[in-house]
Amino acid sequence: MATDVLKQIEELFENPDQFSPENMEKLVNETVTFFNDMKIKLESPDQKVREEALNVASQLKAKLEEQAKTLCKSIGMDPAALESYINTPNNFSTDEWQAMENAKTEIANYKASLAKMETGEKSPAARARKKRQKAVKEWIVG
Repeated sequence: MATDVLKQIEELFENPDQFSPENMEKLVNETVTFFNDMKIKLESPDQKVREEALNVASQLKAKLEEQAKTLCKSIGMDPAALESYINTPNNFSTDEWQAMENAKTEIANYKASLAKMETGEKSPAARARKKRQKAVKEWIVG
């Protein structure tokens, strides 16, 4: 999964002419799916699964940072100028801007769910699992 996401990111940067709102949305959706899978693995009780997930996530982060630096260098902008450009709606078509806004929303939702995980707030799946375990324990114990 990580290699698929990395491959698509590399293709996007290698062939910017192929960039379209549809391609961006597809990439964002697949990236969010990847990170949701990573989040589930990070919640695993198995230490080895958690370590592997952290390793894969850090590889993807490093690749994204490398691609961002390459992009900035190739277009002659520093990261702050690029961010300013990206946050200006007039620089994009309506479809492109909507795709970017959707991507921002997905990323913000993902960050919020990670923040909950870091503060110890359980995911709905984790709460349901704990509730089932408690019910089974009470049923067995009597």
